[in-house]
Amino acid sequence: MPCPAWGIPKARCKTGGKLSKKKNTVCSKCYGRRGPISWPAAVSAQEDRYTKWKKSSYTDWIMAMESLIAHEVDSHFRWFDMGDLQSVGMVRQIIKIAEDMPWVKFWLPTQERKFIEQVKTKSDIPDNLTIRLSTPRIDGAPCGCHPHTTTVATAPSSSPNLCTAHERGNQCGPCRMCWDKTVPNVIYPLR
Repeated sequence: MPCPAWGIPKARCKTGGKLSKKKNTVCSKCYGRRGPISWPAAVSAQEDRYTKWKKSSYTDWIMAMESLIAHEVDSHFRWFDMGDLQSVGMVRQIIKIAEDMPWVKFWLPTQERKFIEQVKTKSDIPDNLTIRLSTPRIDGAPCGCHPHTTTVATAPSSSPNLCTAHERGNQCGPCRMCWDKTVPNVIYPLR
């Protein structure tokens, strides 16, 4: 990632936990099953973040995250490099953080449609927060229910919305397409 991120264990994924047991779903190919993000020390740190969120009051977690982000972030931040949303309350906490920190561009990829749908209106989402609903199925079409989505494709086209991180050693490099609200769908090649 070209920026700091925050995540929790994949074992805490609600929708993703169900999808991970089904063939041809993006969660059945979860990158959290391999590499450094799956090592015991990383999973322990993810669980520690989950526990701190769970035990904190609504406002205490917001204040703690704002302090952390203010000290670590220049311009971009990613929610959930691992794991996913836990509640509508968590969505509202993330929205509040984005409202309080308009100089930071936030990206929130999620499978948790039900939590996003419970946010009153799209206008409640600040301009600096891009929420991208992930299609549940590999090669699945964007649902059209939300202005920003992601798709995992086995044979991606030469779309201008194709993630090319694999061409740079799996690094974002200068690309910030995932944070860009003018891009309706980002296509990730299945690797």
